Amino acid sequence: MERRVGLLFLFLMGACCACDARQLGEPELSVLQVSKHEQEKESQPVENFGRNENLCTLCEEFTAKAVDYFAENKTQTEIINLLHSSCSHLHSFEEECISVVDYYVPLFFLEISTIQPADFCQKFNLCQR
Repeated sequence: MERRVGLLFLFLMGACCACDARQLGEPELSVLQVSKHEQEKESQPVENFGRNENLCTLCEEFTAKAVDYFAENKTQTEIINLLHSSCSHLHSFEEECISVVDYYVPLFFLEISTIQPADFCQKFNLCQR
């Protein structure tokens, strides 16, 4: 169960992240050549080190597995039960919390089911296709 909750957490964090994820996989390294002939002293990249080409493949594989995982009825039931259990800790808002969970969780799973791994990874700059 902990592994599944961890997978859910990682997937949600990835979906919420709006940064250029390519920079996370590999630091931006370049050799700059400074032109002495120009008054403005503009820097031009001479050589950019290649990025990890496996990053795109790994992203697409992980995304496909995550989408398949969320499509399973057992997984959806476990997540709903976990959220309902969490609502019970909000004593005075328990009923409202359960209503929100019951309304939005099916929409969440519907949205997850529409994810295309290639598009998802390209959107987060993990693939350049």
